[in-house]
Amino acid sequence: MTSTEILVGIDGSDAGSAALRWAEAEAQRRGTGLHVVLAYDLQWPPVRPQRFDEIEAIVRRQAESMVNETIKQIAGHSPDRAVRGEARTGLPARVLIELSRDAELVVVGSRGLGGFGSLLLGSVSDQVAAHAHSSVVVVRGRTDTGVGPVVVGVDGSPGSEFALGVAFDEAARRGCGLTAVTAYSQPLSAPGIGIPPLISDRDKVESDLRSYLDGAVAGWGDKYPGVSVQTEVVDGQATHILAQASTQARLVVVGSRGHGGFDRLPLGSVGRQLLHHADCPVMIARP
Repeated sequence: MTSTEILVGIDGSDAGSAALRWAEAEAQRRGTGLHVVLAYDLQWPPVRPQRFDEIEAIVRRQAESMVNETIKQIAGHSPDRAVRGEARTGLPARVLIELSRDAELVVVGSRGLGGFGSLLLGSVSDQVAAHAHSSVVVVRGRTDTGVGPVVVGVDGSPGSEFALGVAFDEAARRGCGLTAVTAYSQPLSAPGIGIPPLISDRDKVESDLRSYLDGAVAGWGDKYPGVSVQTEVVDGQATHILAQASTQARLVVVGSRGHGGFDRLPLGSVGRQLLHHADCPVMIARP
């Protein structure tokens, strides 16, 4: 089954409201429906209070009321948008991950109501970004993301090649340009074992990477002739380079895994760090 809905998690927080607004706009761009979900988990001690059923009913009514009010607000300014909503009992991350099986895209805010306020990324956002079955957008950073290009990180991995196609699609929907970035670092020796530094021809490295990047975007450029493309090959850490680019971007797109790190990790280090430090919404692109 191919889904035509965007799934968005809300919880009454400012970050959740920002995610809802972003999801609404994205649904408008894609011409898809919107599935609004408020998931909540009642934390009880081992011995439940005597009024457990009554308290549970009150919480459920409040959750359903919040969802219904949200649906009404969306219908008020987007009457033609197909919208449905529900309140579900369960750990929010687990609920959203399960529902992502039937979603075209999952959208969450960077921080919810729970946890420690000093943390850069909430646990729900982190878990959904890492384990969802579809692409995920974590809405964070600036609220004025109506200008600038879509930025995509490309490193030659299958995940980044998929992300490149997704980024072209997002840029076409927004009528904006696309900046494809490949970051690299000069190789160094392993410390403490007496191997001298590895010397590479920087100009040759950059030339080879630029040829690869230009070739990678060329095929997509034929499919999306209206998208202006800029390519950048930059010496530096990918996370730092993409976080810096995010200050002028509408959206940063990365694959769920690149070349580095441990293969069995569900989310690569670059994607995870961007979820903490980017200055605009970040999309983790998954097939």
